[in-house]
Amino acid sequence: MNQHPELERIEPSYGNSFALRKFESGIKENIAPKWHFHPEIELVFIENGSGKRHIGNHISQYSNGDLIMVGPNLPHFGFTDRFSGTKKEIIVQFREDFMGTGIFDKIELSPIGRLFEKSKSGLSFFGNTKTEVGQRLESLFYMNNFEKLTELFKILYLLSQSREVDLLNAAGVVLETTPQRATQLDEVFSFIRKEFHNEIRLESVAALINMTVPSFCRFFKKYG
Repeated sequence: MNQHPELERIEPSYGNSFALRKFESGIKENIAPKWHFHPEIELVFIENGSGKRHIGNHISQYSNGDLIMVGPNLPHFGFTDRFSGTKKEIIVQFREDFMGTGIFDKIELSPIGRLFEKSKSGLSFFGNTKTEVGQRLESLFYMNNFEKLTELFKILYLLSQSREVDLLNAAGVVLETTPQRATQLDEVFSFIRKEFHNEIRLESVAALINMTVPSFCRFFKKYG
């Protein structure tokens, strides 16, 4: 495994404030898991099957599926080998501020804010919570965008109230990158996409994120 986790770029589909994906056995797009991280919170439902949780410095096994929540910038390995007796995996990914800055500080939504804070250590849900949330996540694929958003809020609130949860104690992992570096990479990639058909000078890209050319080359080699 690489010493440094790979930054995964996540882009919600048009009209959505969060990313929603499903993997099923036998589908060609299923790929091998990798050691990676991203600024988004990730909620993963694994239907049946067994596998390994590797989140930060935590490693454990699960059986009969799992429901896992991984906090922002917490490195983790893929939870299935696509597949180990697993029929289905549903993944939801979203930024902490996907509904705007400070919204989860409001008293009505503060339980979800506390859930997000706990997710920074990695969470695994079990029992009726796992079953109900798995069904609700499946239902998202049959809803319009407004219904998806309101249902996600219900799912997050349900998780925030559940006692059927194990804290994976994955805190304390020190990444050699930061949310700031992730933002810098976003700026670089956005600039490249925009100027794709024009000549792109290295000096221009480096200046975009206030770096010298040598510093930018080292930065991009390591994190790009």
